[in-house]
Amino acid sequence: MKIHFFWHMHQPLYLKDDIIDMPWVFLHAIKDYFDMPYLIEKTDT
Repeated sequence: MKIHFFWHMHQPLYLKDDIIDMPWVFLHAIKDYFDMPYLIEKTDT
């Protein structure tokens, strides 16, 4: 049996007075999503 774990790099949206505060948190989290399709394909799921 093969088991694959896929994770979600959730980062909250930091709003301060309806302005996005700390946008680098979101950008830092989404950068890892670009590799996921490649890794899924490579692991023969």
